[in-house]
Amino acid sequence: MLLNGEVDLHVRAISDHIVDTLKKEGVRPHHVEGKNTAKWVLIDYIDVIVHLFIPDMRQFYNLENLWIEADPVKLTFEEPPKPEAAASPKPKTRKAAAVKPKPKRKATPRREPEPST
Repeated sequence: MLLNGEVDLHVRAISDHIVDTLKKEGVRPHHVEGKNTAKWVLIDYIDVIVHLFIPDMRQFYNLENLWIEADPVKLTFEEPPKPEAAASPKPKTRKAAAVKPKPKRKATPRREPEPST
């Protein structure tokens, strides 16, 4: 499986998402390589190997050329169905508690320091 992200941060996020999502399904990678630099991340699931590249690396290594005679398989992904919108209860609001105002303090005149002689 050959994929690419726009920048290294994007490649790292995609690889994390793949690993985390499959881990929830009980599928763990046999080996993960290149995650530190995230220029080319390889995730080995034995039967499936995922290659994630930044565009420059994908173009440089041109792995598609290694599989030039193989029939490409186009994958499409569907969004999981959204749960039916149940009538959600209105959020509870709290009334503000009555607060007694503090009595105002009288201003005391400031004393000027006496000049030293």
